[in-house]
Amino acid sequence: MLENILAFFTALISLFSPLSYNTSAPVPTIEFSGDLIELNSYRIYLIPVKESDVLLIPNYSQKISSASLIKDNNCKKAVNGGFYDTDNSPLGLVEVNGEHLADNSESSLFNGYVWSERNGLNISSIKNSVFNKADFAFQTGPYFQKDLPAKFDNTKHARRILLTKSINETVYIVAIVGKENDFDGPTLDQLHELIFKDLSKYKFISAINLDGGSASTFYLDGFALPEFSPIGALICIK
Repeated sequence: MLENILAFFTALISLFSPLSYNTSAPVPTIEFSGDLIELNSYRIYLIPVKESDVLLIPNYSQKISSASLIKDNNCKKAVNGGFYDTDNSPLGLVEVNGEHLADNSESSLFNGYVWSERNGLNISSIKNSVFNKADFAFQTGPYFQKDLPAKFDNTKHARRILLTKSINETVYIVAIVGKENDFDGPTLDQLHELIFKDLSKYKFISAINLDGGSASTFYLDGFALPEFSPIGALICIK
């Protein structure tokens, strides 16, 4: 329910504030060079992240298009960050380069964390002491574990963007969209089976949900699934 309310309000903001959000310079879309899996009514895009040069670029009030952020920061790979509220404030902890942007939330939905340090991108269900030394850290969710099935009531179909971790510690960016509509996708309730059963060859052991639906973006070397409404932050991989 919360994510649908957020998608509705962020869509309204982008529609009624054209001067604050410029989508006139889209990233050119080319053939996707990562892993692509077609499964039932979904198309699943996967990108391994092995680089350690990862930035989090806040965009909560700036509302710059992901295309511009990607171009200006020379990102080779990119994906949106976590959720934000209708007052343009992050929903949960956000720390970037030693600056504390938002406090931790006790929400049962935002039950995980993403952070980056010298060894690259990480995900966890635990608020870690290493956040003090991390390049950035933010709270999002839900966080999923292979051995712990999750149930969610009354969630809608929408594009889903996740970070997943395999048994060999490789982190992947995963986008799950509808075959007929890039903003369509599974419910939260379907994600556990999709990630850990249908994508079992990747041997994922955990996953974390990022903002999805209209306020999500996914990029690899020119290929893009762009947002419809502004993203709150961009994870830029050099």
